[in-house]
Amino acid sequence: MIKRKSKVYLFAGTLLILTIIILLSVFYFNKPLILDEKDLIVELTVGEPASFDVNGSALIFGIIPPGSRGNRDLTLKNNYGAPVLAEFSISGNVSSLIVFNESVGLGFNETKTLKISTVSIQDEPYGNYSGIFTIEFYKA
Repeated sequence: MIKRKSKVYLFAGTLLILTIIILLSVFYFNKPLILDEKDLIVELTVGEPASFDVNGSALIFGIIPPGSRGNRDLTLKNNYGAPVLAEFSISGNVSSLIVFNESVGLGFNETKTLKISTVSIQDEPYGNYSGIFTIEFYKA
């Protein structure tokens, strides 16, 4: 009788441990997989006179006078074999001055142009502001 109870407890304990391992595995492997990540330098200067910079590999807004705004276009193309989700974030002291959508979906072989803008520069002190604009691509 005691041997039988021990076997039942051993079976129940083993089943519990296997269940926990399976659940943890499902949660671990279910997180989205980043397909690619791109970092772009972001720079702007609050000052005068107004000027802009044409640069294909960074988001350089140039010199923005107080009371003005700046805009840049960012073109994304989905070269992956399936639809993707692009998520955007920004770091650095420029982050409070830049406005953008946080994510965008792209179908297979789809191209979209996004508008990246500055807020209306009002009370920010003259100077240089910079940071990194990160794009992460996930399978949709």
